[in-house]
Amino acid sequence: MKTLEKKNSKFDFFRLNNFDFIRLFAASQVALVHGITHLEVEVLNPYLDFLNLFPGVPIFFFLSGFLISASWERNSNVTNFSLNRFYRIFPGLWGCILFSILLIFLFSFVLSENVNYFQLLYWIVMQGTFFPQWNPDFLSWFGVGVVNGSLWTIPVELTFYFFLPLIYFVSSSNKIKLEYLLLFLALLSFSTFYFLINFEIDSGLYLLFKKILSISFIPWIGMFCLGVLAQRYVEILHKYLANKVFLIFILFFLISILGTFYKIPVLFGSANDIGILNYLVLCALVFSMGYSNPELSDKYLQRNDISYGIYIYHMLIFNSLIMMNQLGLFSFILGIFLTIFIAYISWIYLENPMLKRKKISLYKRL
Repeated sequence: MKTLEKKNSKFDFFRLNNFDFIRLFAASQVALVHGITHLEVEVLNPYLDFLNLFPGVPIFFFLSGFLISASWERNSNVTNFSLNRFYRIFPGLWGCILFSILLIFLFSFVLSENVNYFQLLYWIVMQGTFFPQWNPDFLSWFGVGVVNGSLWTIPVELTFYFFLPLIYFVSSSNKIKLEYLLLFLALLSFSTFYFLINFEIDSGLYLLFKKILSISFIPWIGMFCLGVLAQRYVEILHKYLANKVFLIFILFFLISILGTFYKIPVLFGSANDIGILNYLVLCALVFSMGYSNPELSDKYLQRNDISYGIYIYHMLIFNSLIMMNQLGLFSFILGIFLTIFIAYISWIYLENPMLKRKKISLYKRL
């Protein structure tokens, strides 16, 4: 009975927190950076460096490891786990792809661009499964040249979901302490990550290898593993990090300033090329924000999570504005509002109804 009570008390951490707020911030960070950059909003360029201190994608990967591992430990039925992940990712993704197809046909008609229907069908299959990074030449006229470049993280995330049960299985079957295995994988992953950042070789084959490796799960799974480790020690971390947002932010700010003086990419960095020291403190900041006044997210968002919609739709909106030659601050503001509107529609009419089909877990939106 005591063991059960202890287990239940641990998972109470995943029922009341501000992670919906944080996911919304992470998705917004990605959208804001892409909008300012691609819509050429020069007046906002000075804010890019600050925004890039809090990169959305690394935050997403950490939270994914934290929350998804908790879901697996709560219910390790592979079928239920897979279905829950399916309902979280694919309905929203397929809705986004349908919207992409409508935009492609609309702008191909307006701009008199030819559409290769056979390749388009192949592209649709790739977008909706495991290789949305592929963008055929016949679609290079669309916006920045890639229909929806943000989707590269989807197969990375799906690979995390595949490997998570495998990591637990390898740990238990070989009597390897899970935390040691996670640390080994994180070390291997971060070594690959910083190899990609620091080493340049003037070779076409190397550049191709580097590009393929950079969009694989290998350099990113270390961030996911850190999230799993944080989940394993959630009670200890909560004791020392909860309600310490101001202090951790000051530490993060000081480390960021230090990075401007000491150009050591392994330790310091920003955006997706974040340094390990920056990232560790950023993870601590995310954790602290998640458990400081943890009722705020439910109070203000009412468990409405439009972060996924913002992430997958924003580049479609920005690309549409680019093709209409609508650049600058006004177009940026319009693009953000349209993205939020479409993300909300996606959540209300597609994502949330599908999430209600999920099997019971510790937290319905994990």
